[in-house]
Amino acid sequence: MSIITILMFLILLFVFKKSFGRLTIFNVTEDILYESLIEVFSKRGYTCEEKRSQILLKEVDATIKISINSLVNTATLNIINHHNIQDIKSVYRDLQVSLSQKIFKGRAFVGIVYILIGILLLVMLIGLLVMYIKGK
Repeated sequence: MSIITILMFLILLFVFKKSFGRLTIFNVTEDILYESLIEVFSKRGYTCEEKRSQILLKEVDATIKISINSLVNTATLNIINHHNIQDIKSVYRDLQVSLSQKIFKGRAFVGIVYILIGILLLVMLIGLLVMYIKGK
């Protein structure tokens, strides 16, 4: 195998490992995100404590790390120390409903850029598999 093939495979592994288990929200501002998160948690009866880029949920012993990129209006949520996956999925669904009800006028092109990057990564993976199969 060539060096380029190995490099492509390592990049794909890094990207998939880095994004596994996180929720990325596009076209959202910090104010709208925090407002929606607090709304979802209060509906569920969770008391939350806000710290710098984190929300602590005391009832379920979970921490939500929040990374916001205001330049491109994206946010990444990573829930740590939580063992009930179904509860997390329902929180994500409630958050999606809450965010869809809020109006934000901004740049929506970022989502398209991420979709194009995903397609590029998929093409790289298929190319890697084809090169591997031809090599055998």
